[in-house]
Amino acid sequence: MKRLVARELTLSFVPDAEQRLWRTVTRRKYQLTRDRVRLQNQLESFLEEAHIKLSSLVSDLLGLSARRMLKALADGETNPAALAALADQRLRATPAQLCDALGACAELSPVYRRLLKMALEELRLIDEQIGQLDQEMANLLKPSPG
Repeated sequence: MKRLVARELTLSFVPDAEQRLWRTVTRRKYQLTRDRVRLQNQLESFLEEAHIKLSSLVSDLLGLSARRMLKALADGETNPAALAALADQRLRATPAQLCDALGACAELSPVYRRLLKMALEELRLIDEQIGQLDQEMANLLKPSPG
């Protein structure tokens, strides 16, 4: 106590409530973003294991075209041409290349389809939560009335 009175001790910095809240929200967003990357890597290795070479033809495995194809695959589509038709016209890969990459989908086990569906659902949830956190961060940045 004597040292405190003599000002020999420096007190720890304790951020105010607003700053602590900001840190908590940004930390959670960082964790979710890491989870999303981990899930993307798992999805890529899962597709390789199932002999579906989609990641070699699309720049973003979680982009709109790839997601449409993966969702149809998870929902039971077995025709590579039907899956390739779901791709955006701006995609560099040709429908023939996509059909070739998706050729193994005809023999894809129902268990793989269910696992794929689970991964896509988890991804959707993570994206939704990241969006909610972005909104929270935007609200925290607004000047408070007063």
